[in-house]
Amino acid sequence: MKKILVPTDFSSNANKALDFAVQIAKQAEAEIVLVHACDLLSTTFKDHLAIKNEHNEALLDKANEHLAFLKKSIEDTEKVTVTIKIYNGNITDSILQASEENSADFIVIGTRGETELTERIFGSTTSGILGKTKVPLMVVTPLTEWEISVKPLTETIPGESGKFAPDAILFATNHFEENKELLNPIVDVAKLFSSTIHVAVFVDTDFAEAYDYVYNIGELHRYIEFLQKTYPGVSFKGELLEGEDFESTIEKYNDKNGVDIIAMITYPKTFWDRLLKKSVTKEMAFYSKIPVMAITAK
Repeated sequence: MKKILVPTDFSSNANKALDFAVQIAKQAEAEIVLVHACDLLSTTFKDHLAIKNEHNEALLDKANEHLAFLKKSIEDTEKVTVTIKIYNGNITDSILQASEENSADFIVIGTRGETELTERIFGSTTSGILGKTKVPLMVVTPLTEWEISVKPLTETIPGESGKFAPDAILFATNHFEENKELLNPIVDVAKLFSSTIHVAVFVDTDFAEAYDYVYNIGELHRYIEFLQKTYPGVSFKGELLEGEDFESTIEKYNDKNGVDIIAMITYPKTFWDRLLKKSVTKEMAFYSKIPVMAITAK
């Protein structure tokens, strides 16, 4: 992990996501690419040219000022290299373009801003990126309940309140993926912080039959053995979770077991899937109290 892309609208939630990205960058010795998208005016009327230019210059000056401040603060206090980029146009397209142009290995983004307008824009932006980017995406919501530690990570106590020490990552799956390209981003983050990966398979008690339990328990044991063999030195723990609702079951498990990050792999949906079924990953990403890592399977 060499480059972490962080889009910002300068809101408090965007800053929270940036703090999270900085802590990962410190451990990975990675560079932060801080991106802001400006919706610059365009006009074909000469009479409006001066107004357009004045408006655009003011937007760019303000954005550059904010970005320069964040860059200096991070580099001075955290010793993490920051590159700043400004793009013109649609926010989602700008983020996807920035990710490709800067060869990003990871994207960390906040879901919502401080106002109703930025909430609507940044929320829909995150939703638009989920499933489209080839790069693993870490989503940080305003509900996230961690604080960044001012102490070196080596001095933190695992599970200590208020310290950035993600001891546990919950990997929720029912596909038992063996594709290392999909699994590596989860394992890479776990290695950075010596985290235990809890591999969770959910069974819906409203519809499950005896066969479902037998099958999933057997597959889970086999899968844990595969992961341990494939990634020696990484701690894995298998969990069969049962309940009437996926999101609430996961949340209860996270609270009980001190999970700090949720990881999920998303799959392309057909037209009817998109029409009739909600995206579980999007639901988790928008309402989780902890960051959600989304990895897109192509």
